[in-house]
Amino acid sequence: MTEAPSVARRSRIAARLALLCVALVLPATTAAATTLRVGLYDNSPKVYRDGEGQPAGLFVEVLAAIARREDWQLVYVDCEWEDCLAQLQRGELDLMPDVAYTDERGQRFDFHQVSVANSWSTLLVRRDSAIHATPQLADARIALLRGGVQEAALARMMRGSELRYTALPLPSFAEAMQAVADGKAEAVVANSFYAGRHAAAYGLRETAIVFNPAALYFATGRGRHGEVLARIDEHLLAWRGDPDSIYFDAMRHAMAPLPPAPMLPAGLRWLLLALAIVAVTLLLLSATLRWQIGLRTRQLSRSKSQLEHLLAASPSVLYLLDVDGHQLRPRWVSGNIERVFGLPGRPPPLVREWLARIHEDDRERVRHAFAGLRAGAHIAEEYRIHDGRGRLRHILDEARWIARAGRESDEIVGSWTDLTESREQQARLAYLAEHDSLTGVGNRYALDQALARAIADKGDDRSPALMLLNIDRLHRVNDGFGHDVGDALLRDIARRLQATLGREGSVARPGSDEFAVLLPRRPDNEDLAALGSRLLDAVAQPWRHEGHELTVTASIGIAVHPDDGQSPGELLKSADTALTRAKNSGRNGLQFATAQMNAQIQRWVAIEHHLRQALEAGQFHLHFQPRASLQDGRVRSAEALLRWRSPELGDVPPGDFIPVAEDVGLIDALGDCALRMACAQLRDWRDLGLPAMRVAVNVSAQQLHSGGLPDRVLAMLRECNLPPSLLEIELTESVMMHDSPTVLAQLAELNRLGIALSLDDFGTGFSSLGYLGRFALDSLKIDQSFVRGLTEDARCVAICNATIGLAHGLGIKVIAEGVETQPQLRYLRAAECDEMQGYLFRRPLTAEDMTTMLREGAGLALPSYR
Repeated sequence: MTEAPSVARRSRIAARLALLCVALVLPATTAAATTLRVGLYDNSPKVYRDGEGQPAGLFVEVLAAIARREDWQLVYVDCEWEDCLAQLQRGELDLMPDVAYTDERGQRFDFHQVSVANSWSTLLVRRDSAIHATPQLADARIALLRGGVQEAALARMMRGSELRYTALPLPSFAEAMQAVADGKAEAVVANSFYAGRHAAAYGLRETAIVFNPAALYFATGRGRHGEVLARIDEHLLAWRGDPDSIYFDAMRHAMAPLPPAPMLPAGLRWLLLALAIVAVTLLLLSATLRWQIGLRTRQLSRSKSQLEHLLAASPSVLYLLDVDGHQLRPRWVSGNIERVFGLPGRPPPLVREWLARIHEDDRERVRHAFAGLRAGAHIAEEYRIHDGRGRLRHILDEARWIARAGRESDEIVGSWTDLTESREQQARLAYLAEHDSLTGVGNRYALDQALARAIADKGDDRSPALMLLNIDRLHRVNDGFGHDVGDALLRDIARRLQATLGREGSVARPGSDEFAVLLPRRPDNEDLAALGSRLLDAVAQPWRHEGHELTVTASIGIAVHPDDGQSPGELLKSADTALTRAKNSGRNGLQFATAQMNAQIQRWVAIEHHLRQALEAGQFHLHFQPRASLQDGRVRSAEALLRWRSPELGDVPPGDFIPVAEDVGLIDALGDCALRMACAQLRDWRDLGLPAMRVAVNVSAQQLHSGGLPDRVLAMLRECNLPPSLLEIELTESVMMHDSPTVLAQLAELNRLGIALSLDDFGTGFSSLGYLGRFALDSLKIDQSFVRGLTEDARCVAICNATIGLAHGLGIKVIAEGVETQPQLRYLRAAECDEMQGYLFRRPLTAEDMTTMLREGAGLALPSYR
């Protein structure tokens, strides 16, 4: 890549001193310093490496000054422009200087607010080129920076002029300018800074074709280094109000001309001087002066044209005021005031006319700010105006009083920047932060905030109440008519609920098919029930939409403060529990939270709190319930039962902690814990030389849905050096009913490994003959509810007989559970049931007691049934 010409010596010295200062500070503050990786590409005079290889330029000087004050360590990383942006997006760079803001880049990067500089794109050609205006670019080859903002802007300009051209994207401005110098392209597009600094070195001249005004910033990756951007803004805002600041020094360095070319040898210089003295005449002097005047005129015309182009696209209007004593008189306003604010620019609006347009709530503040403005001071005020089209606009008014020595009056230089779109976007985001985008009512965040305020503001008669309302079977509407119809129904229900409530309370939508009603001033229970009934009636009204007439119902759970919860979270939990009861009670009804429910909630919360640490601390253990053969009374298998003894909660039954584990995502860890302990116990019994015995372990549906169970079980068996035949997996009918490919594949793999599969509690769920034939089951267990009715209910007898006959016909062993009496035992033996377990034979035993029983080999025979 062609190296760009170096900047003036002052720029190099300033950059080196800045880096030296940073280097001297770093050793003393290494622990506290923030290291920033900064992209560095060739775009002199804004950012580049000077002739000695040191980072230099406007952005480098500004960043070095900020880094000294903030104790940042800067590490510059060389890269080409397009690669710089890619590294910034991937997080390989922390900060990128000299980035023009565009909407597309706003989606990829974060920018600070106060621009470092403003630039525009200019088109350059060779000095001998005939190109002066846009129409002459037809079919031209135009070189430009690959991935720069000029690429899209040039395309828009040429498309608007209906001109064809060939774009030559190159990695750097230097290569793009060299392409024109070498004749590979007719023109090159560069930013105004680079063009002004380097055009002459490549034998190029700037044309009057300028476009794409741009504000230049530092940028970071999305969501990264927000504090860094905020600190940059803070320093820029302070420096831009002081013409003697580091910022303006850096700007002057960047705009300084290149050093003059090396001087000629002395002898040649004297010869040329002598020739010049002889050749110079008054005619030549006159011609030279005319040429210089023409050149200056063209330069001024071009600068004016560039300024007009810049202002034509800028959201900022510039103005000048003359200060005459205490009076302000408008002198000039930029012509874009008509485009931006719909106001004529000639003559400029009087001060009183502008003040009259300021929103009445802001007028006095603005008047006071300008009244306090003094020579050399700077103000920045954000306020609202009514523009020439009658629209309310947000503007930033920045003004500076400039004292003019030797002039009759001072002047105020200022700008009005349109912030309307930004403020409206902020307002939209603020609205969406607290409102449901579908229905317009409050969202979950707004509900939490409103609940917290209602609880904090409660008085003797202001204790709040909360209703959670769930639309019954909304999924049927979505499945049958589509989500568009379901969404329209939800919007109408939200309107009905708010209309029914009136000013009594507010509506929120914390879930997809759920609404919440908050009543800051709690009525008595009768009035609460009556209001709940009116809300149910409102939901149940027939609804018509585009030819559809639908009727839906709802269920409501009600909780009141402080009886059903002290905090917003507890109140929501109580209302949700009451809602579940309402749905389980047949739907289209309401339920109040009760003291029993609150106790259940508190118990649930306590179990959830201690469950994770119980797993880590190894507080779980196994009990074993022996299973005896009904033919010879011997024990050949046992069921492993997981038990938890908590130091804080005492003995916690499985029926209490297993649902919590499933709810909080710990069931996989809990199930693996039971399997691991069962395998370890089987290994211990084998090492003691005790008879081999199969152990059954219960597995939940969630364990199978999460995947990977066969691999984990096989790893445990291998770790304990056990054959798979000693392990049995007990499944519920809910597991067997799933047609999930994950579940089916895992059951097939467990069976292939030689691990027995047992179906627990047969007959209590949705029994299906289909899955009995689909899976290679080793056994099924008759639920104790049927065993208990064997001696008094003919239906239980029929079910047991049919189950045993069906299972034996399929080659499946039958186990009866919950056997507690001699008559039950006699019947099961007569019906040829294979095995039994229950209190008649043995209660669940600890691992130590089970070991003793197996070692002694005594008492294993079943009680006599004669």
